[in-house]
Amino acid sequence: MEKARSVLMQMELAIRLARSAHEGHSNTLIIGHSPYADQTWVSSLVRIRLRTFPDLHVSIMTMFAPNLVESVRAGELNLALVTAPEDDDQIIAVPFARALLCVVFLESHPVARSDRVVLADLAKDDWILFSREVHPTVHDAILDTARHVGIAPKKAHEIMGVRQAIHLVSEGLGIAILSDPLALEIQTKGIVVKPIADKSLFVPTCLVMRADDKSPLVKEFSHAFLSRFTGRPPMPAQMELFRSSKDSRSA
Repeated sequence: MEKARSVLMQMELAIRLARSAHEGHSNTLIIGHSPYADQTWVSSLVRIRLRTFPDLHVSIMTMFAPNLVESVRAGELNLALVTAPEDDDQIIAVPFARALLCVVFLESHPVARSDRVVLADLAKDDWILFSREVHPTVHDAILDTARHVGIAPKKAHEIMGVRQAIHLVSEGLGIAILSDPLALEIQTKGIVVKPIADKSLFVPTCLVMRADDKSPLVKEFSHAFLSRFTGRPPMPAQMELFRSSKDSRSA
C-alpha cells in the first residue's frame, strides 16, 4: 500500500509539473494540507504573490497528516500545513496557529449549557474519535490527556470524516471530539459544539518543509505565509526559521 501510494504521488506530481511547464509556470510549488484544514489558511496559500518570482504557480494537494509529512520528506511536496506533526529531524515545522479541540454532543447532554467543558465531564460517554490513521498526534494527545486525568475512555467509534461523526452523535451513539476549524462550522439541529478547555489539547498547526531544502522560492514563500499569521517580519535565513520553530515548541 505504501509503495503504491508513493508511485501514485510521483505520477500526480509529474503531471502537475508538466502541466505547469506547459502553461508557462517555471516556478511551481506543490503544497499539501489536510482535508480538515481551515480554509482561511488554504486561501492564503494560493493568494500569495512574490515580486522576485512573478510567474509563481501554487498547486494544492489534499491528504491525511501522516501522508503530508512523508510526502514532504520524500520531496513530493514542497510545503505542507500539518496540525501537531510528530518530531522528525528531516523536517522543519514552524507553528503559525493554535488549534482547539471541540466536543460535539446532543443538546440534551448534561454539560450542554456549561460555559466550560473538560475531558473529565465526558468520562461516562462513548467517544467518537478520528482514526489514528487520520491524525496520530491528536488522537494520542486525547487518550494521553484522558489517562492523565484518570479517565478510562470508552472509544465507541473511530471515524474518517466529520459527516460520519455528526451522524453517529445524532443517533445518540456517543460524543465526538473534533478539531476546531471543522467543529465550529457544524450547524445541525439538536447538536451542540463546545471547545474543550484542557490546555494539553491546544495543539499547534505548523508550516512543514524539508530540513535540507535550500530553495530560495520555498524560503521566501514560507516567510510570506508565516508573516501573515504570526505578525513577525520575515526571518533572514532558513536556519533562523528552524531555530524559531524549535524555540516555539519548547516554549
